[in-house]
Amino acid sequence: MFMMWLAFLAACDDTTFNSSHAEAVDGVGIEGVTEVFDGNCVGCHAGETASASLALDGELCDALVDVDAASGAGVLVVPGNKEDSVLYQRILDEARPMPPTGLMPQSNLDLVGQWIDDGADCTGSEPGDGGDGGGDGDPPDPSAPDTAARGVLEPSCMGCHSGSRPSGGFGIDEDLCAQVVNMTGVSAEILVIPFDADNSLLYKRMLDEAAPMPQSGLLEPASTDVVKEWINAGAECGVPDTDVDADGSADADGSADADSDGTADADGASDDDTGSAPVEEPEPPPSFDEAYAILALDTYHCTACHDDSDPSAGLQLDTQELAYTNLLADRGFGPVVIPGDAEGSYMIEMLRGGSSATPPMPPIDDYPTYTLLTAEELSVVIAWIDGGAAE
Repeated sequence: MFMMWLAFLAACDDTTFNSSHAEAVDGVGIEGVTEVFDGNCVGCHAGETASASLALDGELCDALVDVDAASGAGVLVVPGNKEDSVLYQRILDEARPMPPTGLMPQSNLDLVGQWIDDGADCTGSEPGDGGDGGGDGDPPDPSAPDTAARGVLEPSCMGCHSGSRPSGGFGIDEDLCAQVVNMTGVSAEILVIPFDADNSLLYKRMLDEAAPMPQSGLLEPASTDVVKEWINAGAECGVPDTDVDADGSADADGSADADSDGTADADGASDDDTGSAPVEEPEPPPSFDEAYAILALDTYHCTACHDDSDPSAGLQLDTQELAYTNLLADRGFGPVVIPGDAEGSYMIEMLRGGSSATPPMPPIDDYPTYTLLTAEELSVVIAWIDGGAAE
């Protein structure tokens, strides 16, 4: 969303994202200023599709110093005079902050202001790194199922969705699956539904011309198709397990190959003469013991609100036996848990953050200190239901 005079520096839309990651920088001079913009602005102001046509991922002096603001409000950076620099005034504006979801830390503002007052010297500056918010780290493993999707999401989205306070409350700079898979966005829609890209908010936003992600403009279809394929393949992250054959080679699908001589592979499984691999038994679904242990955690207050004195919504969960019976009992609109159908179960909808028809569980709207289940914990409950919700 652009506003008239400040269109030159519009960043991620604050109606879309409910918080800014506002990365604080510990640096001086142009190196520090570059870090400020990389961590807070470059995600939206980069490349040919930069917001308001202001790219901050290249040489900063070329983009800012003695350059007229597109709004006509003045010069972006006036060397030696921060007070007359439109850029500096813009990042101080509490009513219309940049990033629009909240002012940066005062230390960042002081750093930029001091750089301008010192003459806005860009000697030794390097082009920005795209604001990915991450460190050096290990290079991505090309065999990981999420590598291709990360290759699309990181340069396009990580500038806003990273750091200690990522936009929208979710970052993609660390564990992608833990942040988006089966998790909800600020609209209470599920960000990524494995095997269902068309109903995943993350993918839908990448196609939405009215509210695109990234806001600087829709990505090319070839890029969005990569994300779609990752979601429809199950939205898995990390490196798949691989078995090593007797000849030392690993299978791409993680299964053990059969040797023609019938000898055992390195994983100890024996082959037959036909070359067929042994069939691995699927892991059993989590038990209700595991699911209930999560619901009973003090962190989520489930058993405290649904106790034996005045259980919330009449749903008593304070003992494991009662919890199992009541979760699967018909409550007029159907059971809270439908064995084999986690997506159709009201409990999963509530644990994800609720919707217009159901409240969140725990009641985070009424109690800001409460939190939703983590992605890992939620996946256990989902797997228990999809596995038949056995007692």
